[in-house]
Amino acid sequence: MGFQSIEINNFRGIKHLEIDNLKRINVLMGSNNVGKSSILEALFLLTGISNPYLSFKVNQYRGFPYDYFKALDVLFFERNHELPITISGKDCQGNKRMMKISPVYGFLDVDKYSNESFSSKEDEQIIGLLSAFNIGDKEYNSSFRGEHTDKGIEISQIHPEGYKENILAKLFKTDTSSEDFVTSLKSIIENKKIDSVISVLKLIEPTLNDVIIMDNSVMVDVGYSKYIPINVLGDGFRKILSLVIFIYEYRNGVLLVDEIDNGLHYSVLELLWETLFKSANEFDTQIIATTHSLDVISSLEKYLSNDERGLYRDDFRAFSIRKYDYEMKAFKYNYENIQFALEQEIEIR
Repeated sequence: MGFQSIEINNFRGIKHLEIDNLKRINVLMGSNNVGKSSILEALFLLTGISNPYLSFKVNQYRGFPYDYFKALDVLFFERNHELPITISGKDCQGNKRMMKISPVYGFLDVDKYSNESFSSKEDEQIIGLLSAFNIGDKEYNSSFRGEHTDKGIEISQIHPEGYKENILAKLFKTDTSSEDFVTSLKSIIENKKIDSVISVLKLIEPTLNDVIIMDNSVMVDVGYSKYIPINVLGDGFRKILSLVIFIYEYRNGVLLVDEIDNGLHYSVLELLWETLFKSANEFDTQIIATTHSLDVISSLEKYLSNDERGLYRDDFRAFSIRKYDYEMKAFKYNYENIQFALEQEIEIR
């Protein structure tokens, strides 16, 4: 299950943006700082609409300081939290979902009050978030807030009763640490599902027979007398392996990939697309990825130009994200007009 469309208002650097006609494989193109990563984060929040803690997670993803509460205002457009964040979308079954995120105000900075002088006029700070959301015609609320306890400041959360999320999603960068995908790989091996992953990986390494974990290191069997470390096959193979693992783990869900080509040589990009189309279709996963590399789009067009891959052409959409002062637009391209766009040197970077 994935999304057909999304609309974002007052989130990070996005005043307003609409994207429609999302497909199984989607590429968001644009220059640095245009808002591509923010779009992925908004989608991530929408997939976990009942979990208010995800707002903390997207700040951690950006590497913001561990002081969660002081960083909460950067979620709002121009750090103006008088206007709520609204994110809405329609899933592939036509079901609508909408969330509105508003600040919860209060006082948490106890150090302010440790001085001998006091003031009755102290600025309230954001100490939490309230999320009001709709799934179809049903309304729910969830929230979190910081509270003073004997142990210091702790987070209390309120989850909606009777609601269970039905969309799985993961947000990650391809240069993420190996620890994350090793944990996922362990689960796949323990559940005896590794053969499904290997069948896809044989597209790029035909000699691959097995993938195991030894002493928390990923080892592969490529026909030698012993297993060898995955690093022997190159960093590109490791990155593609992590993608396939997450596509399998989030089957029937959504994979949000920031800078999908990061660390990959242009010579392996066609193999990347072969792997993504094959695994996304086999495991019914929607992929929404960002790039500012013309090589990524050129390799995608070249991959799909082979008539044997014609069945994948309608599974793909590219969106050029452009910003005009406060206005953002997503220009849509399918297989037929991406060729023209490349000839016209589409605005990608």
